[in-house]
Amino acid sequence: MKPISVLIILLLFSCKNTLDKEGLFSAEEYARNDLEYSDVTLFLPKKYIPIDKAEFSKRLFGVKDIPSNIIEMWISNIESPNDGITIFSDTTNPVNFILIKRLPSYIPVNYGTSKVILKLMKQYLEDASKNHGLIYHLGESTFKGNKGIEMYKLNYSSFLSGVEGNHTRYFIEINKQTFDIQIVNNENEDFEDEFKNIEIH
Repeated sequence: MKPISVLIILLLFSCKNTLDKEGLFSAEEYARNDLEYSDVTLFLPKKYIPIDKAEFSKRLFGVKDIPSNIIEMWISNIESPNDGITIFSDTTNPVNFILIKRLPSYIPVNYGTSKVILKLMKQYLEDASKNHGLIYHLGESTFKGNKGIEMYKLNYSSFLSGVEGNHTRYFIEINKQTFDIQIVNNENEDFEDEFKNIEIH
């Protein structure tokens, strides 16, 4: 066999098997997730699996160290107006989850609207502080555009009933759809690469 043929074979076998068009997410570590109510695909670590509302509630109430008032506050987010919802839960830790909602009305996400979103989020956290005793600290707040995706990102930490939480909130506009994505993760993972590389199918 000629040396050039051997080289080509070695290159083919050494290429990483990926799920996405850009080759960012390996098939060994990530799973492809098509949202049934939308025309977008996202890629998340395999340990994050889609679950329904009943299973989400069951998993959270099964955690002994989390007070019921916190769980009820998380679950109430599911009932807010939406035109499609998906919940991904970490199989290794039910307190880590991703909640994706497509908003019932298209709202452009740009630099101007990101300021309005930040104002509304501050009001939401202030209300939670007054009504539930939530202590919070705002972190990164940025507007980003990437490959046809307009994205506003907000990080904040919280402390309530002895429980600390790390939160990331994304408001994403893609293909004339607006998504509200809420991430609770105690390992400080914000999944920015995953969400800025959503694909349209």
